[in-house]
Amino acid sequence: MGDGYAMTDKEASLYLTIITLYEQQKYMYDNKVHSVEHRIVSISQPWLRPIVRGKGRAPVEFGAKFDLSLDSEGYGRIEKISLETYNESTCLIEAVERFRERTGHYPERVLEDQV
Repeated sequence: MGDGYAMTDKEASLYLTIITLYEQQKYMYDNKVHSVEHRIVSISQPWLRPIVRGKGRAPVEFGAKFDLSLDSEGYGRIEKISLETYNESTCLIEAVERFRERTGHYPERVLEDQV
């Protein structure tokens, strides 16, 4: 770069991701901890976050977590999507009320887990 080379937008984005990743790793090493907020786990997909699910087969999952509702026509609507962990119960009532506002009635069923 001292000779006038200019990074492309993609190269600049990767470079900034690598700098952030290095800073996170150095922080964890210096502070003798094993986690950091918004930890980068993929240089090519820095928005991915590990989500600890506690399931036997895969205790940690990656990717978006979302809540989905289906209308009477079978169309799905994403009520909430996040790359960070969240408890579904915090947005369940809001999702049911939005369904009622859209359709004029409450859903026949609401499927949920035991949490």
